[in-house]
Amino acid sequence: DAQNAGPGTYYIEAEYTASPGCSTIEEVVVASILPTEVTVTSHEVCEGDAVTVTATPLTPGTYDYIWTIGNTNPGVIPNPGNVATFTFTPDAAGIYTYSVQVIDRGAPFCESIPTNGVVTVNALPMASITAPAITEVCLNEEINLEFTGSLGSGPYEFEISGPSGNQTLTGDPSATLLAATGTVGTFTYTLVSVRDINTNCSQAIGESIDITVFDLPDVT
Repeated sequence: DAQNAGPGTYYIEAEYTASPGCSTIEEVVVASILPTEVTVTSHEVCEGDAVTVTATPLTPGTYDYIWTIGNTNPGVIPNPGNVATFTFTPDAAGIYTYSVQVIDRGAPFCESIPTNGVVTVNALPMASITAPAITEVCLNEEINLEFTGSLGSGPYEFEISGPSGNQTLTGDPSATLLAATGTVGTFTYTLVSVRDINTNCSQAIGESIDITVFDLPDVT
C-alpha cells in the first residue's frame, strides 16, 4: 500500500505483460518529514483595546491557516479565515480562547499540531465620590471626601482635581481626602480618573462635588 507506507527504502518492480515479459526494479526512498510547529501570540489588555493575534510557523514556507475560536468567550471573536494575523476589539471583559493549525501548501501537505492562545481582557475600573452629610462648613472646620473604586481588582489610584491643583490618592478600595477649609469660598473637587494598579487599566470619571466654606461670625 504505497499511500500508507512508513519511512524506509522500498523497491517497486514493473513487468510487461506482453511478450517477452521484461521487468525493471526501481528503488524508492520514503522519508519522514516532521510537520512544522506554529506559535501564536497571547495577550492581556484592557476592555476596549484592540488586539492583534499572530500565528508564526517555525519553518519558512507557504501555509494555509485554520483558526478555531473557543465557544466559552464572554464576547465574540470573528473567525478571521485563512490569514496569519488578525485584529479584533473584545466587546466584554473576560477570557477569549482560540487555536490555530497550519497546513503546508507544498507536498506532502503536512499539518501542524494545533496551538492554543488566549486573550485576557481586564475590566475598566469605576469610581465615585461619597459626599459627606454636610458640604457647607465653617472656616477651618474639618471635612473629609471619600473616593471609592470598583469593578477592578484593586488597589486603585484616584486622580483628583481641587483648589490646590491635581493630586493622586491610593486606596483599596477607598481613599480619603481632607478638604481644605482655610479659605472662605466655594471649592470644587473633581474625580478626574481612576486606575486599577493591578491591571493598569484606567478610565476617566469626571464626577465633582462642591464644598462651601463660610467665614466665622464677628464677635463684638
